[in-house]
Amino acid sequence: MFRTKGKRKGTGQVTDELRARRQASARKSRIWYLAVTLLVITTAFYAVWSILFVMTRGGEEVRLSFIRQGSIEISTSCPVIFLDNSAAVLSPSEGLMVPLLADGQRAAKDAVLALIVPPGMEAEALLYREAKEAYDARLFVLGGFSDLVRFQSPRSPADSRLREAIQAMTDLGGRSGSVSLYYGAGRVRHEFERARSESALFSEEDEELERWANECDGILAYLKADPRTLVLRAPMAGEVCFTVTGLPPLDSIWQEMGREMAAVPLRWAERPVERHDPRYTRVSQGERIAAISRFSGMNLAVYLDNQTADLLSIKVGGRVDLADSAGGLKLSGCRVERVEKIGPGRLYLFVCDDAACTFPRYAAVADVKLVAGQSSGLRVPLASLFDLDEDALSASLRCVKGGVTQTIEVELVARGDNYALIRSKDEERPLREADLYVANPWSTADGQLID
Repeated sequence: MFRTKGKRKGTGQVTDELRARRQASARKSRIWYLAVTLLVITTAFYAVWSILFVMTRGGEEVRLSFIRQGSIEISTSCPVIFLDNSAAVLSPSEGLMVPLLADGQRAAKDAVLALIVPPGMEAEALLYREAKEAYDARLFVLGGFSDLVRFQSPRSPADSRLREAIQAMTDLGGRSGSVSLYYGAGRVRHEFERARSESALFSEEDEELERWANECDGILAYLKADPRTLVLRAPMAGEVCFTVTGLPPLDSIWQEMGREMAAVPLRWAERPVERHDPRYTRVSQGERIAAISRFSGMNLAVYLDNQTADLLSIKVGGRVDLADSAGGLKLSGCRVERVEKIGPGRLYLFVCDDAACTFPRYAAVADVKLVAGQSSGLRVPLASLFDLDEDALSASLRCVKGGVTQTIEVELVARGDNYALIRSKDEERPLREADLYVANPWSTADGQLID
């Protein structure tokens, strides 16, 4: 009996403790849900308040600023296509091609470009290649180009450009992508070829150099002595390039762009440029093994609508800069070689100062920044203008005249991404530097008194 009553008493205590724990847990749950609910309500209230604040910003304080003199880049974004403007040199017969000039070297008409040696003389041709490479390397060392130990100052303009190219390549380090490294390496190769052609002017007498020169002459005489060896001559004067590419030819693409305008570059965009170097390889009769360009440089075409063309005012003989920051392409001082009015726009041919053997990575780029120059004048932020008419190149500016706000219609002389150069359309109310204007015109109206 007594044991049974004891058990019942203990069981009641346990039940009370469980009930108390459940009630405490329920209170904690209610408090947690209440806190979450309050957080959601507070967030929603803040979002509504923010929207109302933005929508009612007309009540914000008037901000004033002075018109200042400044300059902006006259630029646009457009697709560009690279073109091949060279004359092809074909192999007269089958055989092994042995070049006698370097890539980028200029040749007179009928100058000897290469030998086409018959099969069975590959060993002699490769011996000549090794001797010629050793000779060129020794000549470059003797010239002292890019040798900072012996010559701290550049020895010639070509040496100066080579040092700059090497330094730019070094500065890239591992922070840039493969495209930037590609163009950096291309610049180094181009400047190296230029410097190598001048290194003979700074070399001195050297036994090793003379030994390599004699070996080259001996092998070359042996190759020419074979009656089956053919001499390949330049059909015209120009810059020689033995690297054959798949760039579109200028004449046909120029006509095609005249018909289809801006659509042509987009079809070639991001298409890798194929390259083939036939030097010291077997070539077939009629195969293209070299090219000659009358002028050095990279050729490219751009199509712009008339409005953009008028804004940029690009004329034959002028200079423009082209840059694709995402792809690492940067071409400065490209010369305007040709302009044609076609349809609702104009077709431009640019020649960028570079070697004819310097090629882009892609046949076309869909979005390149074209900078036609800089313009100076009275400059204001685009955000301070209202009633902006892009077609008429006009807008309105809220100025402060005699302590009172008033709207003045202005002409957009030029505009950039963030700023515009302006002048007043009303000659009786000209704008001058240091004139006061309202930087946030939505915050006020005409006729407001400004203290």
